[in-house]
Amino acid sequence: MALITAVTGEYIKSFNNIINENDRTVQLAVTPGHIGEIEPVFQLSAPGRVTPSGRRNLSRPVTYTVSADGGQREEWTVSAVEWGNSLLGQYGLFGDPNIVMMDGRYYIYPTTDGVSGWKSTYFKAFSSDDLVHWRDEGVILDLKDVPWSLGMYGWAPTAAERNGKYYFYYSSGNKLNGHKDLAVAVADSPNGPFVDKGEPLMPGGILEGQMIDPHAFIDDDGTPYLYWGNGQLYAARLSEDMTSFDGEIKKITPEHFTEAVFVIKRGGRYYFTWSEGNTENPDYCVRYGVSGSPLERPEGCGVILSRDYTGDSRIQCTGHHSIINIPGTDDWYICYHRFNIPTTVQIGGGYYAGSHREVALDRMEFDESGAIKPVLATLEGVTAPVRTGG
Repeated sequence: MALITAVTGEYIKSFNNIINENDRTVQLAVTPGHIGEIEPVFQLSAPGRVTPSGRRNLSRPVTYTVSADGGQREEWTVSAVEWGNSLLGQYGLFGDPNIVMMDGRYYIYPTTDGVSGWKSTYFKAFSSDDLVHWRDEGVILDLKDVPWSLGMYGWAPTAAERNGKYYFYYSSGNKLNGHKDLAVAVADSPNGPFVDKGEPLMPGGILEGQMIDPHAFIDDDGTPYLYWGNGQLYAARLSEDMTSFDGEIKKITPEHFTEAVFVIKRGGRYYFTWSEGNTENPDYCVRYGVSGSPLERPEGCGVILSRDYTGDSRIQCTGHHSIINIPGTDDWYICYHRFNIPTTVQIGGGYYAGSHREVALDRMEFDESGAIKPVLATLEGVTAPVRTGG
């Protein structure tokens, strides 16, 4: 067995490192802007030491000598590349990212991933002031504190701010009835802690489809809406308290809809975007349609984000996204998950482990007619800082 088994450290996105035991090379994925100040922390298969130590400029390969206490000695060549994607690779595996701007910062609320069967029991938040450097804000909601779920699993959140309060909508299993329910929690800060309403907002088993994958949208006139569903798309206006519905729940399912709706408004039109397919499938993708109303069925179903067939074929399962507009500009970015690179795990039937996903961010543009252009999924992502003011 080779002596180096993993590499961690500040600015190192360890889940994207490529370690080749055969030729004794390591390629580190690092946060843009820090390639000249990397101090690798090597994890070894046997007790020993690594030289040289300290910070190094790894834009060019550096040779490290690994000496095991038992006498084994290996020479390793270590280099680094700047990867904007994945955004959160230094913190772990995450999927279903919801990106939103609150209190002058960007926030991402994702599903905690890397657990087989999406069985995570807590949610975390991450924040940034430039879309490049992200800070772990810690656990914002733990399902052990949600009595009705009895510590069941949680995934696919969304968040919104209104009247000085912060609202966190999420999907959760319910051990009492076995359903997948839609839930809401409230906090005084975007970093939580969030306190659950005390009961599901939309219980499963009442409407057709699964009550999962919520998205909170506040129109430019201040009216709040909630969208959700797997198999069917539902929409409803939220009450002023943001924890109940105001009026009827409407079913507005477009063609080729599976799950993970996200709505934006541009030029007076409502753009509904959603995911098609199975999140364990490499062909999982994002489609969109347009509506003249936030509560009417969108028309059209063009694909705007899919696996990369022409470039880096490792980019697969591009879906369950969210979209953000930089205030005062017509600059848009799409945040999505894909299979973790390079540690995608294949399972039976040609599918892949959908619980090993990572968060990516790329630019999204419109053409002169207002149509969304196909998005190019990249490894580089956003490397130049984008401040919240534009």
